[in-house]
Amino acid sequence: MSSQRKINLLFFLVIFGFIVTLISISLRDEDVSISTQQNNHKQLKLIEIKSQTTNSQENFTGIINAEIETDVIMKVSGKIDNDNRLLNPGSTFKKNDILIKVDRIAVLYDLLINRLNFKKIIQKYLPEISNQFPTEQKKWQEFEKSIIRTLPLPDLPKASSEKEESLITKLNIYNLYYEIKRLEQKSQDYIYVAPFDGFITESNIAPNSMVKRNKVLMRLSKSNSLQVTSHIPLNSLKSFQNAKEVYFVNLKKDTIATGRFKRIGTTLSDSSKVEVFFSLSVKDNLLKNSSVQILLPKNNTYKRIALPKSAILKNSVYLFSDNKIIEASVKVIDNTKDSVYVTGLPNHCFVISEAASVD
Repeated sequence: MSSQRKINLLFFLVIFGFIVTLISISLRDEDVSISTQQNNHKQLKLIEIKSQTTNSQENFTGIINAEIETDVIMKVSGKIDNDNRLLNPGSTFKKNDILIKVDRIAVLYDLLINRLNFKKIIQKYLPEISNQFPTEQKKWQEFEKSIIRTLPLPDLPKASSEKEESLITKLNIYNLYYEIKRLEQKSQDYIYVAPFDGFITESNIAPNSMVKRNKVLMRLSKSNSLQVTSHIPLNSLKSFQNAKEVYFVNLKKDTIATGRFKRIGTTLSDSSKVEVFFSLSVKDNLLKNSSVQILLPKNNTYKRIALPKSAILKNSVYLFSDNKIIEASVKVIDNTKDSVYVTGLPNHCFVISEAASVD
């Protein structure tokens, strides 16, 4: 071999050894800057992506609750009627069903007496009203006939003139009428009517028990309003939003229901998690307040990789492998202010990303 060839070979080996040393250092430190004039003097770095395989599903804990609830509070004190319906947790009811009847015999008796007396007073003054206002006689006669002692008073006839109104006031008909109406309204305070179709979730009363005014006696939940509330890390939120359904598992690891993402609530103080609500396809009302685990379907459980936005170009990244730069397609599944979450990368690789500009 000639001297010139030996010199060239030695020079080539030195250059090759220098390149290998640089690559070895960059792989060992996992963060190296590569400066090239071809990249407009931009400084690059290598990001090591480790294995994406996972052995278990990502899961989170949630609580079953009702989206629409109301407390039952009575305006009166007294004893629950003997024939009152059972008020056990889990019992269902329809809108406008009477749930609570507090003993009101005394109030109803007063109403009967007052209505009878009022009817007699109208009968007494009918001749006088008819004499002064012959054209209004019929309406007052019909009003008198419609007064029934066991039913609420009908609407009071409307005066056709100031003179007729003055006479009705003078005969004290207005005062007596509205006094009975106030008593009728008071009698309604002794019963509680269901505001919607639903079920009882909490109950502190039963037939023959005593109740106190302004105390919470029961809690009612609206039918089909059960949901699961949880707090999900922001980087996992997209998986639950995109899932066709999620599974709810009890402490025995039994799947008790399925559901879907509904909406986002309020972000926690550390901004790392967000309150999330899921629908719940279950008919068992007694599950309310139960703790459950929330699982994604197996085909939704994948490891997501966070990369700087500068590493992504048209759903592709550039990998450094075997001293070569390779373009690889990825699937973008979420975005934050500075990062992009992707899937589709090899189990182990080095992604090239822009680090900083060089002046």
